[in-house]
Amino acid sequence: MGFLLVGLLAFRRMRRKTSDFAESQTFTGRLPAWVATTESIVWLSLTFLIGGAISWLFAVAHTHLKPNHVVAGTAAIFVVLGTAMIALPIAMLGSNWISWIIPPLKAANLQAMSGLQVSFSTANKGLFKFGIVSVPLGLIALAISVTEPWAR
Repeated sequence: MGFLLVGLLAFRRMRRKTSDFAESQTFTGRLPAWVATTESIVWLSLTFLIGGAISWLFAVAHTHLKPNHVVAGTAAIFVVLGTAMIALPIAMLGSNWISWIIPPLKAANLQAMSGLQVSFSTANKGLFKFGIVSVPLGLIALAISVTEPWAR
């Protein structure tokens, strides 16, 4: 788990030095507050919806495999991490898609993107790449928490 945290912090530090980061900060600064708020509400709603669905599926799988066992300790940490690693990139992509199909949000985003290298497709490519790594790792974390190999 420590390696994951160190890796995320190193990635964050490297990301802040790129020109893409500066452009994305400029884009974010240009967005009207109502658009940023709407997109945040959609993103959080999708995250909780997807996370709730994953948690429910985990509970069903865990109850089927270990009917009289309570998830606690390390397994609970793996559940939370796995759920977040799956739900976050999917919710981010979903909220971007919703923002793109609603005309007033799309117009505000396009206006904020004008003159920048940032585009809807480049932003989603980055999120998709993040998801390609994050979702399988989240599935592995959930599989570990369901089977609890250390409890044998």
